[in-house]
This record gives sequence, C-alpha cells and structure tokens, in this order.
Amino acid sequence: MITKKIFTYSKIVIINIIILFFFLYLIEITINYKNNNLFKKTRIYHLNIQKNKTYNQNIFLNIAGHKFLDNTKISILPLSGYKNSTILLCVDENNKPIFYLSDKNGFNNKMDNTSNDFLLIGDSYVQGMCVNNNNDLNAQFKKHNYITTSLGMAGNGPLLEYATFKEYQNEYEYQDIILFITPDNDFYDL
Repeated sequence: MITKKIFTYSKIVIINIIILFFFLYLIEITINYKNNNLFKKTRIYHLNIQKNKTYNQNIFLNIAGHKFLDNTKISILPLSGYKNSTILLCVDENNKPIFYLSDKNGFNNKMDNTSNDFLLIGDSYVQGMCVNNNNDLNAQFKKHNYITTSLGMAGNGPLLEYATFKEYQNEYEYQDIILFITPDNDFYDL
C-alpha cells in the first residue's frame, strides 16, 4: 500500500516536472521570437555560406590566443590569427557577418604598412571586434592622415599584448606606440 502511494506520487512529480520544462521551453521560444533571436544564424553558418560562395579554403573563424593559455598540449601560443586569409570576426546585432582580410602576420590591417606613425596594441577594440573595417581604429586614424598598424587580438590582456609587441616589433617601423587598456577586464588578465 505504501509502495503504491510512493509510486503514484513519483509519477505525479515526474509528470509535473515534464510539464514545467515544456512550458519553460515555450516561454523561451516566445521570448526569442519576440526579440528576433529565434532564427539567428551563427558564425559557423556564415562561415560555411562564405566558403560555398567563394570556394576559398582560406576562410577561418577568429581565434583568441588567450583560450590556449591553460592548454598543456600546445607548445606555441598563437599571438595572432591566420595570415593572408579571410577571417570571420563576428556576427553583429543585425545578424550580419563581419569579415576582414588579415595581413601577413594575421592581424586586422587592410594593407601591410612597414612605416607607421603609430603601432596600435590592444585587445578586441584594436582588432575591431564587430565593427566594419571602415569604422575600426585604423580607419579612424587614417581619417586624420595617420598611418597605423594594428596588433590587436580579442581577449588579449596586458601580458599577451606585451608578448605580441615583443614578437612583432621588428616587423614594422613606427614613431610611437599606443597601448589600449580596457579597465573592465584587462586587470583580471594579469
């Protein structure tokens, strides 16, 4: 008799949990539909579309070197992206992909400037995360007739930025260095 009651109560609890999850998923689907996020396409989707359009195998997703810091299987830490390639940086708020053509060292620079007024070092702001190339920091400096090269990679903190500078400083001539610090997260990266 007691086992029958326990079995009945267990069935009721399990059915209620299933109904609760069903309604929670319905609420989530409704919220995403109203916010226009239900059928949002991912970076992988846009990457595959671009590869099919151009039949170009030199199209990659943006990488972040800091993701490899705790990986003991790698012996070399990547400080830049893929060189001379099309890089899918992100998908903006309008679900449009943002691509850039990487330079000879894998950074977001339209052209290889060997002689620069400024060498820009930093994280995603310097890389131009989710900003069209005509609005990124290099473009803003170009509007004022300055020649710049960006050595920015998303997620880099001060130590990775310093490592990037040490690795690539001899590749470019420059008058000054501008180091961009993001107080929100860069101090945690130390």
